[in-house]
Amino acid sequence: MLVLTVAASAPAAAQSTTLSLYQDMALECLGELPPQLERIVLEAPDEMPYVRAALVEAWQEDGRQVYLPGASIEEGRLSYDIEEAYVRYARNGRRLAREVRLTLHYTIANEEGRLLADRRCAGIREDVIARSQVDTVESAVHPETQAALPRGGWFRRVLEPAVLTSAAVVTIYLFFTLRSAGGDDS
Repeated sequence: MLVLTVAASAPAAAQSTTLSLYQDMALECLGELPPQLERIVLEAPDEMPYVRAALVEAWQEDGRQVYLPGASIEEGRLSYDIEEAYVRYARNGRRLAREVRLTLHYTIANEEGRLLADRRCAGIREDVIARSQVDTVESAVHPETQAALPRGGWFRRVLEPAVLTSAAVVTIYLFFTLRSAGGDDS
């Protein structure tokens, strides 16, 4: 199995969307086809249609002809399945560490039906983003681009509410204490 990993060392100003990271990983996995396959029938799953669109566009730019399943060409056939696609967030100080993973299983056969490739490849992308960027890197239309955000740290979950509650209690106590002390002087 081929595993591709790219880790960003420093956060960039404009982050790649999760959808574009999936497309990039699919292109690294399936972008280059054997040279004898100038015309190919593509059998792709219905899920993640933007991956199929990126592959078709790259192959057509490479001068290949891509056909839908059922086409009566006798040159080649590529079939792929998406085995795993997810995004995960983890706390990284005040920012979020993002991990995007895509695993594909694909087969390529020539015109006689002889298997040219039967492989699996996995791509992983890791970077760090600000919490405020989550809405811009995810897509509301595609659930595989979304993930649950990690809970806040110990300070956010426990200490901050305790400090705020204590401050409110002290403020109320002082308010009523000073008010009743002011009323006794008259």
